[in-house]
Amino acid sequence: MADVSWKGWMLPETASVKPEVIGQVSGIAASFVAAGKQKHHKNMNQLAPIGICTYSRLDKLKLTIDALKRNTLATDSELHIFSDGPRKGDEEKVGKLRGYLETVDGFKKVVLNLPAENNQFQNTHMAHRNLTEMYGRSIFMEDDNITSPHFLEYMNKALAFYKDNRRVFSIGGYAPHGVFDKKASADVFFSRMFCPWGVGIWAESFQLFGDINWGEVFEREADNQRLIAELSYLGKHLSKRFKRWRDKGMKADQYHLAGDLLMTITMIKNRMFTVVPAKSLVKNIGLDESGLHSGVHDVRFDVPVDPNFVPKQFTAEAVASRRLCDEQYILNSYSKKQKSAIRFYYLLIREIKIRFSRSLGSSDAFLKSH
Repeated sequence: MADVSWKGWMLPETASVKPEVIGQVSGIAASFVAAGKQKHHKNMNQLAPIGICTYSRLDKLKLTIDALKRNTLATDSELHIFSDGPRKGDEEKVGKLRGYLETVDGFKKVVLNLPAENNQFQNTHMAHRNLTEMYGRSIFMEDDNITSPHFLEYMNKALAFYKDNRRVFSIGGYAPHGVFDKKASADVFFSRMFCPWGVGIWAESFQLFGDINWGEVFEREADNQRLIAELSYLGKHLSKRFKRWRDKGMKADQYHLAGDLLMTITMIKNRMFTVVPAKSLVKNIGLDESGLHSGVHDVRFDVPVDPNFVPKQFTAEAVASRRLCDEQYILNSYSKKQKSAIRFYYLLIREIKIRFSRSLGSSDAFLKSH
């Protein structure tokens, strides 16, 4: 356990200058050239760059950026916005959103990525991966993530604290209801699930993702019951999504459609965790069927953000939080809130099933190699 402070951090000399929009380019890769970046791992002493992917939800994007601007480290941070090109009929909506992007300020530097063509894969998955590999780590968000004023502080501290911890895959900003424990000695928990709602990640984690032969996972190894059992233990919806992709087949340019699932599988393979705050630092306002992954609004995911909560106590002991794991399972398995007795029964059955599955072992090299 450690109290992480900013002592020893070297902020850029230009951190106090007025932020400016420095690039309007066509294509994700070109933006890094225009911004003068050189691969790989640019100045790890600086704050992690922030990336936001967006399309046409101007109202939500404004709220997301307004909240981010109120962060304590906003003026010292670079913001990269990836605005996907319009599909037919959406030219006006995308044009209005890009007009707003021209006015964004409040950050050390703002980089606009404005491709002419529409390509969700390039504007989401590849944008995230390229930004991370260029700087060695990144903070990436969707355009419907309302953050605490201390979100960037938490992310940068955690990225620094856990950068050499081989059990930590990523840093998450969201935490569900019911996991805060006043008696806990740390302000963070370890989760077995990837958290896409405000994520801090290193280039090394993306390398682990890239090392997996996903074609084999969804073809040759998809019928392996051990992997499905591990996903079911985290949440029934995860294993159901995996089976759907197995049945329909997944291509490389479709990774963005199941990014959180694939990242979670990467974590399972490598026996790694996502660090999440004891209280959520992110509120998702896009659960209204308006976005790429948003479904019908579920109030159980509505978590108020406590503006006074600042995670300071971190622990290096990577042990999964049982309370968090149970809450995530219920949220990702059932559509309604469960009564205590029913909840206990479901969790008990889940535990019996996973213990039985693990007792059988597995010849699958995917899960046995680590």
